[in-house]
Amino acid sequence: MKVIITEDRLYDAIYKFIDGYYDKDNINYYYHPDDDGNDTDTAIMYYLGDYEMGDNDLFHLYNREYWVGDSPHANLRRESSPILMIYDEDFSDRLSGLFGDKWKPVLKDWFETNFDYKVKTIDHY
Repeated sequence: MKVIITEDRLYDAIYKFIDGYYDKDNINYYYHPDDDGNDTDTAIMYYLGDYEMGDNDLFHLYNREYWVGDSPHANLRRESSPILMIYDEDFSDRLSGLFGDKWKPVLKDWFETNFDYKVKTIDHY
């Protein structure tokens, strides 16, 4: 049986899946410190639980200023920033298995709506 679904309905289904997967009210964050130990927003780590214990590292947001140096890798990362890097493998594997790559723009919108930071690129480990 072939089922046809509109792009809007697929978008809504993916958004609802992401929204149900994480309890966004319990997602904590930690600002990456600079070389002097001051909090900056060059990188922000989002997690569930206790960051010091390494519990449930979800995703990191890397802004353009995070990437230093003049290497091709750093230049590419700067051009792609802000980058939302997914660290929760189960999450990215499940979304990819269900929706292919169609989940990435939806996650971008979900993240921007809930955490008030812009995202240019979605990537994962």
